[in-house]
Formats: sequence, structure tokens, C-alpha cells
Amino acid sequence: MQIIQKTKAFLDQLNLRINTLNINIILIILVSSISSFAGIWDDSSQSLTAHDESLYAGRAKLMLESNDFFTPFDNPHHKTVGSYWLIALSMKVLGYTEASARLPSSLASIICCVLVYKIGRQFLTSNASLCSAILLPTMPLWLQYSRYSSPDLIFICCILFSLYFLLKANSIYINYPNFSFILWHLSGFFISLSFIFRSFMIALPIIGLLPCLYHSYNKFGSKFIRSFVIGIIIGAIPSVVSISIAFDHYGIESIYRLLDFAHKKAVGGQLLKGFKFYPLTVMILTYPASILVLFGFTSIFNSKNDARFLSIFIGYPAIVFSILIFISTNHIHYSLSLLPFISLLCGAIIDYAPKISIRYRRTSILIAITVTLISFVILIIATYSLIPISNLPHLIDNQELISRRIIIWGSTSLIISLTFLTSKIDILNFSKYILIISLIQISILASLYAEGYMGNPNNKFKAFLEQSNIHKIVNTNQINLYRLPTKDQSLLKFYLPSYSINNSSIFSHLRSSYSIVPSNIINDLLNRYPNNVYTIDSYNRITLIKIVE
Repeated sequence: MQIIQKTKAFLDQLNLRINTLNINIILIILVSSISSFAGIWDDSSQSLTAHDESLYAGRAKLMLESNDFFTPFDNPHHKTVGSYWLIALSMKVLGYTEASARLPSSLASIICCVLVYKIGRQFLTSNASLCSAILLPTMPLWLQYSRYSSPDLIFICCILFSLYFLLKANSIYINYPNFSFILWHLSGFFISLSFIFRSFMIALPIIGLLPCLYHSYNKFGSKFIRSFVIGIIIGAIPSVVSISIAFDHYGIESIYRLLDFAHKKAVGGQLLKGFKFYPLTVMILTYPASILVLFGFTSIFNSKNDARFLSIFIGYPAIVFSILIFISTNHIHYSLSLLPFISLLCGAIIDYAPKISIRYRRTSILIAITVTLISFVILIIATYSLIPISNLPHLIDNQELISRRIIIWGSTSLIISLTFLTSKIDILNFSKYILIISLIQISILASLYAEGYMGNPNNKFKAFLEQSNIHKIVNTNQINLYRLPTKDQSLLKFYLPSYSINNSSIFSHLRSSYSIVPSNIINDLLNRYPNNVYTIDSYNRITLIKIVE
């Protein structure tokens, strides 16, 4: 009878855990889907960024048009081509639209949020892991790249898969050793597979994960190494095949271009260039997570944690952040690999801070006061327009509408912060406070992206091509692109159904009766060829002309 009761109690507890897990994952998928997909299918409110979205989308389109998925370029390429494969697959199924170009990143973002929760559950409570996962899409930088055609989130997704399988294998080895071997294979596979998406950028997370890998080696020895290396070898197959085909096509130059590009990005310029750039970028573009980390970081050190915990929650962000500061290139997307670990660190702070009751209360109050002050500043800026909001990166017209959204965001955050300050501070209230603040930020930012007021920097460029008189011409003729700026040319490569590139002579492609040229050379062309060149329409730096013999 006692055995039956214990079994029933165990099954009830297991069922409760499964239900909690399912509810949390469903909530994470729902919230991250809103941040990634809201408005993405609305063609009228979306346009590609000239760099780097149009480059990635344009190269994927070139692969489809040439039916060559390894060497479609005229010259050896400086990146591994896997970054274009998923975009090309999406466009093959859904057509040449912004949504199809961005879909792989959006899906990767949702998977990353779930993986952050699953990784968090290896160390943290359910509430803290949920907060970690929900905090990730609140970060403006993460939300932007969730709706951005690039390989960055796909690359990070592979790294998180590798880490999750590694942690899971280590935790179940005693009870399920054979299954652990499979998971170690998968861990090595995903970390190796990430090379095909981001080439030598893989060095950054690998160095960051070295303490965790060393801990696994210390605990499991050669068993771990053999399984992990087998996974690495299998995961490297797509990269080896791709590089081999490129080598056959372009020669040794194909390998040199990969190495040279990585060298230029790492040490090709002034070292310590990111000393100010990356700290400011991370602090501003990960709000409110940065506030939580800023005030709660010491609670981690004052709690007793094992080496495995410290290697992920402290070691990884510290190592990657240090490398970013020392490299010679300032690129905002390089800091993306830090963001999942910042969100995990926030979850750890929510979990561990209550163990130091006085300091926890002080930290909670400081966080709430800081959010209150920031919300108040946001209200002042939005209400009185102390800075021109329409000039902020990736924003376009309708400053009044954007101001209203920010006023709603700031005032709601202000009310919630003040309410929290006047209530009893405990771990449940604090996690609810973090979740509510996060959901407000996600809803405001997602609505701005959905309606095209953020992340839509070339809407007028796209509208120019969609004018009735222009649209008919570009859809029924091959358009010659003549001496255009790189950014304009990359956008046109994606948006034009058919194009050719000729920079030698405006008349060398007589079969193409239409050309798009820089606006600053129009007067010269009209003066030199008054009977052969006719202006149709212009937008900003580009002009569509008709050429006759």
C-alpha cells in the first residue's frame, strides 16, 4: 500500500512538472513569435536594410537563379555559403519577399528562447528560467535581429543547441550513459555545423565555452572527448564539401579570402577599438536586462555554485566580452552571442539574490528605482521631443505616433515600478515584476516593427520601384545597373526581377533599353546623348532612364 501511495505521489509530481514545463514553453513560443513575426507578412510595411540584409538576400537569390549553391559568385567569396542556404530555401518556398528572407532568423530566434529556458532549467527554478527566456526578446538588439535577414541568430541557435546537449548529457550520464554518448555527438555536431553559417566567427563562442568543455573533460575524460570529436567531424562535412568545391572552382584564393576576411576583422585595424563601443552597446541595447545584471551581479558570487554553473553564467560572458573589447572591429551584431547568456545571468540573479535577504531587498529596490527613473526620462523625451525621435536608427516618419507608443511604454513601466516599490518584496513578486515589464517592452517594440516604424529604412526606395509607371517597366524588362553606389545596387539586386550590371559603357547593353544610374550623372548623360537618353523618374540618388539607338 505504501509503495502504491509513493508511486502515485511521484507520478502526480512528475505530471505537475510536465504541465508546468509545457505551459512555460508555450508561453515562451507565443511571446517570442509575437516579437519575431508581428507584421512580417505585411509587404507594405517592410523593406530590407541595404547592409547587410540586401546582401544576404541578394546572394541567396543569386543561388536560386543560377542553380548553384556553392560557387555562384564571379570571384572567390569571403564567407562560408551556408548563411545563404536557409534564406534561399525560404525564398524558394515563399517567393522573393522580405518575409521569406527574414523567416530563418525569426524561427531561429524562437528556438533560441526555448533553448535559453531549457539551459536555465539545468541550474535554475522554473520561474527564473522563464524570466530568462522572456527577457531575451525584450532586448532591442535581439528583437531587431529576430526580424533581420542574416545568419547571426542561426549561428547562435547552433551554439545554444551544442551547450544544451552537452549539459543534458552530463546530467544524465549516471542513469543513461548510452544516451549521453548520443547527446555528446550532437553537441560536437552543432558546434562544428555553425562554421558553415558564420565561418571563423565560431572562434568566439568556442573560446567562451572552453571552461565548460574543460569541466566536462575533467569529469568524464576520454569518453567525452571521443564522442564530442566524432560529432565535430560529422558536423564539419558540409563545410569541408563547400570549401572543397570552392577550391576546385576558384583555386587557393578561395581559402585565402576566408582567412584574410577573418584576420581583418580580428586584428586588421586598431586594437582596443571596442573598449567603449561594446560596453555601451550592450548596456543600452539590452535594457531592461542590463539594469538587472548591473545591480544583481554580486549575488552570484555570494552564492555557492559549482564550476559548471560559473563556467556558463560567469565564464562565457566574461571571456566573450573581453575578446570583443580587444578586437579591432566594431560591429553591433558581434555582441549578439552575449545576449542569451546575459538573459541567463538575469535568471540566476532572480534565483540566487533572495538567498542574501538584505542585499536582495536592496537590489530589488535599486532595480525598481532605476527602471522608474529611466521610464520617467523616456516620458520627458517622448512628450517634449528633447531629441528628434525620427532621427533614431531605423526609424522613419510619423514622430507623433512613435512618441505616443513610447509614452505608453514609459508611463506603464513607471506605474508598475512604483506599484512594486510600495508592495511586499519577495521572489514571486519580483519575478512577476520582471515578466510584466518585459511583456510591455516586447509589445511596444513589436508593434513599431510590425507597422514599419522601425526596421524599415528603405520604404521610400521600395515605393519608388512600386509606382505604376516604374513597376510595369521593371517587371517586363531587364534593367541595367550602371555605376551605382554599393548599397543601392544591393537593394536593386533583390527587388528587380531581372537585371544586368555594366559599369563600362551605358550603351554596351543595347538589348536592355532601360538603366538605373546615379542621379548625379544624369545632366552629363543628357548633354552628351540628348537624342539617346530619356529620364523616366528619379528617387534620391538613383534615376531610371530609357536608352534608344
